[in-house]
Amino acid sequence: MNYINYESSIVEKFGIALIGWPVNGKVQNPGDLGPDEGLVLRNALERMECKWIILTEEEQEARKIQNAQREKDGEQIYAPQKKRPKKSTARDNGVDLENGNNDNGMMLHSG
Repeated sequence: MNYINYESSIVEKFGIALIGWPVNGKVQNPGDLGPDEGLVLRNALERMECKWIILTEEEQEARKIQNAQREKDGEQIYAPQKKRPKKSTARDNGVDLENGNNDNGMMLHSG
């Protein structure tokens, strides 16, 4: 699960939310917690003090509006998206896919 974008990738997209988060701060990847915090989370999950709930459509929409307002007010709700390098294609690499030749006119495969 993408806890980095918890609000957009989990709550807003799927309409589910984790309630009763026992650790200070925002919901985060359990693997990023320290050993003591991890134990607190495990115990809260075991006692069902922390659990996943399904939001109604109205709750999901209200959460989207609330998140947008919090973001507008300066709180970082949505993590910035990472820029990914553009995938190169065969055409970008000088390959003529129709004829199987590269830019030098050499055949790329035997046929």
